[in-house]
Amino acid sequence: MPDESIQLLSMRQVQAVLNIRSRSTIYQMLERKALPPPCVINRRGLRWRESDIREWIHNLKPRD
Repeated sequence: MPDESIQLLSMRQVQAVLNIRSRSTIYQMLERKALPPPCVINRRGLRWRESDIREWIHNLKPRD
């Protein structure tokens, strides 16, 4: 098993990292597939892999 630990981020943590106040904005981004999909922990819990969010941010293209 790999030695790297996987950090899971909650909705609030993803909102903080992306500086987005509204949960509905996150859900809209998910519908448009503009954000990596979350992992479903249980019927009420969505979590994102921190590595997926960091990679997504790294791959954003700058505005022209």
